Amino acid sequence: MASPPAPISTRLTPNLRADRGQLRGGLRIGGLRGGLRLSANPPYRKPWRVVGYAWRLTHPAFLLIIFGCSTLETPRENRPYESLDAIVSEVKLHEQADVYRLPYPTDPEGQNLFRSAISRLDNWSRVHPGEAESVVAYSRGLCFEKLGDLSQAAQEYGRVDRTHTDLRELAGKRSNAMLELENFFRPPLQSRSSADEAIKRFKDTEFESVAMLSAENQALSEILEIKKRSSSGDYKSAIEELIKRFEDSKRIYKHWLRLGRYYQSTAEEWADRAEYSGFTGGGQLAEKALEKATSIYIRVSQADGYNEKRVAQDRLGTLEELGRRIDRLK
Repeated sequence: MASPPAPISTRLTPNLRADRGQLRGGLRIGGLRGGLRLSANPPYRKPWRVVGYAWRLTHPAFLLIIFGCSTLETPRENRPYESLDAIVSEVKLHEQADVYRLPYPTDPEGQNLFRSAISRLDNWSRVHPGEAESVVAYSRGLCFEKLGDLSQAAQEYGRVDRTHTDLRELAGKRSNAMLELENFFRPPLQSRSSADEAIKRFKDTEFESVAMLSAENQALSEILEIKKRSSSGDYKSAIEELIKRFEDSKRIYKHWLRLGRYYQSTAEEWADRAEYSGFTGGGQLAEKALEKATSIYIRVSQADGYNEKRVAQDRLGTLEELGRRIDRLK
């Protein structure tokens, strides 16, 4: 693929001196600072010379000098790094991002920056096969690390060439941390004590947020398993424990919405039983569950700066109709 032309400042070469670029009529091609300029005594003082002057401006030789400069290509050794620099710089800028407590950084299109960077790095590698492989691998490793994909991150760090001494040292350090974390959270799901041990092990290190993110992901996976195979009471307790353990997570209001949805579903189920089976206590139980759900949704609806705020507001509107239905059953 042809690279874009170099910036104009680098295309005006200094060896085009006055003595070599002087044109009749006082028009001159200078060096980097000279540029294109007229002499102190322009030819316009003699009208019969204007036509000849204009002809010289359109002469092929002159046009070749002017426009030929704009087609000079960037030196070959710099081509692979023109776009790679931009991608790597963005990733490095967010290397210390707290991916547990704060939302993921986004690219100009509003997409997750780390996911976007992986795609851009892949595209760059297809255009420049075999170039800067260690830099690409390390950058991809950082992205997968921040996304919580410990196994893939370790693999990418392991691809860094040993000839890149400094980069290899950094990659080795991060790879070891990813492998150690992966052992704490390796499927099948380990006990909570294993997750707590990982959090303690990496506390106050640059990998603390990844450890917390991994522990939270493990807890969510356990909740889904409990929902499939256990009673609703166990499921509720698991969500409440999740909220308690990860109260400073960026996803805390997602967890609250999950609990609110549980109480909303419970209220709907009790209302159905009261309406279709004649269970006299169903209306009161439905009302209690509805109050719990309403309280949670009100809490989330006041969380400024979180996307869950709008979701909670919409669900409060849904609860109004459910509340009227429950009132008719009492």
